[in-house]
Amino acid sequence: MFLLGSLLFYIFFQSKSIFGADAGDLVAAAATRGVPHPPGFPLYTLIASFLIHISAIITPAWRVALISSVSSALTLTYLYKFSQLFFKKNKLFIILGLIFYGSTYLYWQYSTVAEVFSLNTLFATLVIYYFLSFILKNKKKYLFLALLFFSLGVFHHQTIVLILPGLIYLYFVNKRKFKLKFKDYLLILLLLILGFIPYLILFFTANYSSPASWFGRKNILDLPAMFLRSEYGTFRASANIADAYVSRIFQIFSYFYLIIEDFWVATPLVVLGAINQYKKNRDLFYCLILMFFTAGPLFAFYSSFITVNPFMVGTYERFLLFSYPFLAIWLIWGIQKLADNRLLTLIVLLVMIFLNLNKNLELFLNLRNDFTADNVAKDLLDSVDQNGILFVKDDIPIFNSEYVAYALNYKKATIIPYMFLFKTSFHNYLKNNYPGIKIPDTSSQEEFIEKFMKLNSGQIAIYANFALRPEGLYWVPNGLVWRVYASEDKIPSNEEIIKINKTLWEHYHDPLLGVLKTKRILIMDQILDIYAQGRQNNSWAFMQAGFNNESLESLRQAWKLRPDNDKTKLFFANNYLNLEDCVQAEIWFSKINSDNMVASENKEFYISIKNHLTEKCGNQ
Repeated sequence: MFLLGSLLFYIFFQSKSIFGADAGDLVAAAATRGVPHPPGFPLYTLIASFLIHISAIITPAWRVALISSVSSALTLTYLYKFSQLFFKKNKLFIILGLIFYGSTYLYWQYSTVAEVFSLNTLFATLVIYYFLSFILKNKKKYLFLALLFFSLGVFHHQTIVLILPGLIYLYFVNKRKFKLKFKDYLLILLLLILGFIPYLILFFTANYSSPASWFGRKNILDLPAMFLRSEYGTFRASANIADAYVSRIFQIFSYFYLIIEDFWVATPLVVLGAINQYKKNRDLFYCLILMFFTAGPLFAFYSSFITVNPFMVGTYERFLLFSYPFLAIWLIWGIQKLADNRLLTLIVLLVMIFLNLNKNLELFLNLRNDFTADNVAKDLLDSVDQNGILFVKDDIPIFNSEYVAYALNYKKATIIPYMFLFKTSFHNYLKNNYPGIKIPDTSSQEEFIEKFMKLNSGQIAIYANFALRPEGLYWVPNGLVWRVYASEDKIPSNEEIIKINKTLWEHYHDPLLGVLKTKRILIMDQILDIYAQGRQNNSWAFMQAGFNNESLESLRQAWKLRPDNDKTKLFFANNYLNLEDCVQAEIWFSKINSDNMVASENKEFYISIKNHLTEKCGNQ
């Protein structure tokens, strides 16, 4: 009943939208039978592809999110079973504690969206449960099950190896129970190999001409690089993350801050439970504290995420989920410590659950039917001619656009993710599917972009959501994107440009009409930047053309979306300088964080405005 109740709860709250981060890539790859970003998540992708193609219920994102709902419900159930290995009484209290745990923000969020992290957490929980069951009951079948789920887990998401130190500790303190025969070792070897089978299935069944595939050729020798995420760096967020030790140490503090923020009122019980476990079962405590340390603080230190903005924090916080089961176990041990006073324990748990639901319920009710993440991709695609080319950069623009185009079949513009631009496999995809597109023959990335633009811009409308400036080409703001023109005489008049942009913005979705109006969801935060940057680009074009009123209106809309954006403030100051309104120019300039601006790409423009203020307005 607990499993069924948990499952129905999460299914009810499942998001119909793609949400954010990697979800669009995962679902688009599954929809086109491609391979998502490394490590490829073969088991997840195969199940997701089946769910997408077996029915047309609700949306593809919702159907794939079933993996998360089922995984999270099973994780809660196995945490309950785990607690039964040590506590036969107080079942109601254990269930109430797990209800609190299951309604924490991060656990709830990734139980209802299309992502890989809930399945990863399930595999870790199954490994721990069956390994402990083997040690406590001395039945080999539990050891074999633990190894099977570890194998499936390690080929799903590398981070499951982080629980190995705890398992190794338990092995050494219980070595006498590991009386295995030769046939047992053969079976163990077979079970460890079984986890690799989804990779082989995906390898032989994948559509290598998929526009959303990162694995572009059928070469089995490339599988190790895919599995080890060599493009990013094993256990790292990406290949270009900073290695400064100060930053790494800061991540440890960030980790504990985010954990405490999510568990908030339950934090004292978690600490109490860890102390209680240390006193009553030190072997279990040492096992779990090793797992918690390697999966939590040590991983945060090594992986070196840069949490410089809300979106990056949202990207990072997903990885915290892997250490959550250990906190849930300690929460249960803390509850057991209080359980002698049954009435007090019941009241405390009910109040905790009420506070958690009061904190998170409204958000997840709204997220069920929120399509902000889909809408930004539709707006990007609506900015492009039907047969145009759209270059996209950054996670949400790329992955969400791929999902909308390939899973929802929304407008067939040619989407070219920036990271695919230099892949030979993607060049072959373009040649096979878009013979009109000319591919330059060069190994230089800078030359490739420039030559690609010049070869194709005269025949095909080319757009990008980031600024490219090859010489001899002209870039004009086009709503959320830029459009390239091969020659100056092809550029529309200033009046036409304004008309085009006004029309686009009238038809775009307002991101503040959805869940982002009242809640700042970290993983969706980049969406506001996309719209704000589009407004800034429009403002600059209007200002250059001498349409200051239109420019100011665009800036007001950018300010509404991002009131903390220094670039918008700088543009305001510049606009008012052009209007010779020194008072307003100085007001907006004074709001700028000078340290941030001097360290940014807008440093020269900032200094130029500062000098003009001094010359025109006497500002010191």
